[in-house]
Formats: sequence, C-alpha cells, structure tokens
Amino acid sequence: MDLKKRKQEICENIFLVICGLNIAVQYLKNISMFQIVWPEHIFEYLIALLAASLVLKLITTEEYCTGSLVICAAVVVVCYLEWRVNGGPEILYFALFVIGMQEIKSEKIIKSYLLLSILLLGGNVIAAALGKVENLVYYRGDTIRSAFGTVYP
Repeated sequence: MDLKKRKQEICENIFLVICGLNIAVQYLKNISMFQIVWPEHIFEYLIALLAASLVLKLITTEEYCTGSLVICAAVVVVCYLEWRVNGGPEILYFALFVIGMQEIKSEKIIKSYLLLSILLLGGNVIAAALGKVENLVYYRGDTIRSAFGTVYP
C-alpha cells in the first residue's frame, strides 16, 4: 500500500474514532441513566476535536475541489451560528459528520456505528441489571415496559 493511501486511511480512522467519541458522549448524556458530571466545556472541546480531525482528513484527501470546500465551510459556519443562537450542538455535529464521512466506505461507517451501539447499549443493560444505574419501568395498562438503564422503554 502506498504512503498516500495509508495516510488517508489513518486519517479516516482517526475521524471515525472521534465521531464515535462524540456519539458516546451524547449517548451517555442524553439517553442513558448514568449520572455523570461532565466538564464545563466538554461539548466545545469535542466539536473542536471533531473539526480538527475533519480538517486533517480533508488535507489528506485530494478529491475535493475549491467550490465544494467553500460550500462545506459555509455550512459549518451556519451550523455553528445556529448552535450559538439556539444552544444545541446537534445540527453542527450532523453537518461535521456528513462532511467528514464523504469518501469513507459505508460498510466501514456501519460496522463502526454498530459496534459502538452494541457496546454502549450492552454496557447500559448490564449496569441496569447490576443496579448501578436506575432501571426505569413504564406502565401501559397492564403491560410493564422496562427501559434497561435508558430513558426509553
């Protein structure tokens, strides 16, 4: 494998790992019942790390033309402004994920996301079964629905 292709693959893997880190933090914050005290500016740091990995990935990829880079930059700026006005970074995350995942094989993205989801949900279910996190129980008529350590049954 030539050096150029190897650098591109390494940058793709770095980007996917940082995307996974962002997804894991969002999962633990918004979906699981784990009571974690997050550092004050954790989301700013995660977005900066994600943006840096995106720039690194774009530097190693030569398929991008100037016009598409300008459009991507404009989308990121608009999503950043939306985050600052409305207070939720989800749209900025989505924009960075979509821009960065271009040129990455879909099988690689799906495998990474599936593995991460299984680990997060499996850890949540095990923690709920062991009593380490609260296991919410919902009632719908006579049916009992258990959430297994998440906020959703």
